[in-house]
Amino acid sequence: MVVGGRQIRPLARLNEQARSVQYVLLLLSRRWLQLLLVLTPSLATVHVGGDVLESVSAVLAGAVVWAWPQAKVADPLIAFLFAIIVALTTVYLMRDIYLILLDATPRDLDVKQLLRDLQRLQGVHCVSCLHVWQVAPGKICLTAKLHCHEREGEEEALRDANSLCRFKYGLAHTTIETAADENLLH
Repeated sequence: MVVGGRQIRPLARLNEQARSVQYVLLLLSRRWLQLLLVLTPSLATVHVGGDVLESVSAVLAGAVVWAWPQAKVADPLIAFLFAIIVALTTVYLMRDIYLILLDATPRDLDVKQLLRDLQRLQGVHCVSCLHVWQVAPGKICLTAKLHCHEREGEEEALRDANSLCRFKYGLAHTTIETAADENLLH
């Protein structure tokens, strides 16, 4: 098609845009699927717990109505309380899923203390590029760069940093880089 003396291909441009949207949707759906597969045990536990709680509440409501026939309001009241409990557990689960999708730092990890501990390692002058995020429940990743006083101390600092992350903080997925800066004042 020629418009204003220029050759344009609106269908080709539309096709490119559609492919880019498909690509983004594919990435998002893959991330959701990965998260769902990892969360399946947690979701199953919540589901089974909810079923048990629902059964107990139904038996309780039936027992109250059977023992006191005039207390018929107990059945909808207990059902309402059960609905509130289910909503609260769902909110917490959805919040955890949301934070994982955002690659957020886990709430229960004190990153400032972790940074202080890394900086206190023998031979380490300072720490830069410290990033900690959660990729799945129980899977926390860390990347950092340790600036060491001397080249000879790099290997020991790296070993100590990995041990600190694994045993004190429970971080099994770490990528730690070392760099020697021999011009630093001691």
